[in-house]
Amino acid sequence: MPSTPTYALPYPALTDPPNVPADLQELAEAVESQFLKTLRVVSALPATGVAGQLLVSSVDWRTYRWTGSAWVPLNPGMPACVLYNDTARSISPGTPQTVPMTGAIQNDSVGGNPMWRPSASGGDDFALIIREPGLYAYGCRAQWSADTVGYRIMGVTKNRASGGFIRDATLAYTLLPSSTNAAEGNGQEATGVDRLAVNDVLRMNVGHTSGSNRWLEGGTTGNNGGGLTRFWAYKIKD
Repeated sequence: MPSTPTYALPYPALTDPPNVPADLQELAEAVESQFLKTLRVVSALPATGVAGQLLVSSVDWRTYRWTGSAWVPLNPGMPACVLYNDTARSISPGTPQTVPMTGAIQNDSVGGNPMWRPSASGGDDFALIIREPGLYAYGCRAQWSADTVGYRIMGVTKNRASGGFIRDATLAYTLLPSSTNAAEGNGQEATGVDRLAVNDVLRMNVGHTSGSNRWLEGGTTGNNGGGLTRFWAYKIKD
């Protein structure tokens, strides 16, 4: 069956056997496919699209293209997410554990999807989700309570729900010896830069070998001056 040169809409040739219902169905499906590829404004991006489809989100007024697996903005931005935990958190010795966040200083959305969605909104307090591909700077920082033995570890993992650090899933990692000093002796930070893809999930992990529970301080007071636990990622280049 031949088709039009611009939109590839099918039509029967004179030599084709007549079949009106089938011909109309094929034409209707082709028209619908082209309609889906036209630029429209939507309040929420659908779960899936048609290859090459373009949509404008009324949330951030950016244009998105369906790649076959994800909506990717045509006019890339520089999304950023800076999270914190303002509650003192007890950390048991042994296998490192992920740290939940309690709030956001900055929480950008891409196509209406925030980089962090708390569990109260149907998300995951522990997960910082990359919504736009690119080169990202990321990191975490926390204030430990004083201790006298062992060491503290802290870092950022990618696409690993729990279980501590393994090579292929670790983006940033630091090890700190025990300290009974004031606040400056117990602050720990891990940072890094890497290329990340849409739907990569970052988590903050901490652990220690002090023999008994240690604390990540919360708020502005604590055993050694306190300080918020911070966790962040922000895009620096396409």
